[in-house]
Amino acid sequence: MLFVISQQVIKLSNETFGNFSKPTIVKFYAPWCGHCKELAPKYEELATLSEQLNVIVAEVDCTEEADICSHENVEGFPTIKLFDGEKVFDYDGEREVPALSKWITDMQKPILVYETLEDLKKRAEESRFPTHFILYSDNLANNEKFFDMFKGKIIIGCMQANQSSSKLIAFREGIEIAYTDSLENAEALIEFIAFHQLPFAPILTPAIFTPLMSSGFPFIMLSVNIDNEAEIVQAFQAHARQMDIKAAFGVLNNTQFVKFVQALKGELVPTLFIFPGNGSDKVYQKILEQGSLTEQTKNFFNDVLSGKVEPVDLTEEDTTDQSEKLIKIVNTVIFCALGGAAVFAVWFACKCMKSGEQIEHEPTVQVQAEVKEDVKEENVKNENVKEENVNAVEEIKQEEVKQEENVQEIKQEIVQEEVKAEEKVEAEEKKEDVKEESKDTEGKKNKNKKNKNKK
Repeated sequence: MLFVISQQVIKLSNETFGNFSKPTIVKFYAPWCGHCKELAPKYEELATLSEQLNVIVAEVDCTEEADICSHENVEGFPTIKLFDGEKVFDYDGEREVPALSKWITDMQKPILVYETLEDLKKRAEESRFPTHFILYSDNLANNEKFFDMFKGKIIIGCMQANQSSSKLIAFREGIEIAYTDSLENAEALIEFIAFHQLPFAPILTPAIFTPLMSSGFPFIMLSVNIDNEAEIVQAFQAHARQMDIKAAFGVLNNTQFVKFVQALKGELVPTLFIFPGNGSDKVYQKILEQGSLTEQTKNFFNDVLSGKVEPVDLTEEDTTDQSEKLIKIVNTVIFCALGGAAVFAVWFACKCMKSGEQIEHEPTVQVQAEVKEDVKEENVKNENVKEENVNAVEEIKQEEVKQEENVQEIKQEIVQEEVKAEEKVEAEEKKEDVKEESKDTEGKKNKNKKNKNKK
């Protein structure tokens, strides 16, 4: 049993794990995991804040304590959990000290607190969640037990109720949805919150992809060139907002994630992919045809659920020199697919996964070499693009210089023309002056001659 809060990370074993006397945050890791290595110094920094956070900071090496990790259902590394009495909370936020610190603090507070609508909206805007919830209730203490499991997973605020019964409302991207079942029905409450916590068909990024895939609902993904097929994207997103299919929706820009589409045996044309969820490693695909996108999506979804469509065969068998068999199953491909810019290699994900045959050791040399080669190729491509961009910018600058020189030349020609024009005007004026002077002189001579003749 751990009694003392230390400013160092405490390594746990079978003898010391469990029965924590204080809230304890535990990192489950594997020494070979790259993401674990990246987290290590941040986790050590978190331990220095343990006193002010009122938490014990500990870790479990799953290569040494496999029984603990199996008992705690650890599926990937690193996994972070907070143990507070009999309650266990899973962390799925950013692996940064500020985010972890805030999460630990929030987990030790009640989830249900009265607040103003303005404060709730501000919290919602600052969060990473697309939905916020309002519970109208006059007795938060009685309802706390129903929502305790959602700590750190949802944004919820409470308002005084005008009636004795409690009322839960979801505000999902501007759409208001009321919960109609009893709060005591845990299964219905979990499904309501989990489903309406999902965004409506977002453009997929690494941060968004994993929550959609792990939501527990079927995941319908539209693979499309979002720049050239904007109308299809808009129609797909509009269909998602109808909520007539209980599934998660997402849009994948297939020009950005070419290797992922290829890993799913897809083509770079508008295509629907369906991942059934609930732990299934299957994936189904349908190339879009002319006609209603909504009808095609509904029909395809129903055909998948009824077993009328065959899944795509995504397994690949690869034999190394040591005759080791590496089975690449869809869940590893999917999970790691959006972890980096177009580098979709097995074993590299937001977490280092135990997958397929539940392989727990470090990736084979061959797999690591393949990944490095993919990364190298991608870096070369990126460097080429950068060089092309630099050259394009340089050409633009040179063109701007030429244009400026042309402008200056034109200005000089205009100035020269103006000078010539002025000189011409001045010459004409001088001629006129000479003529006038000649006239005056001639006039004076004639006058003098007349005067002489009179005399």
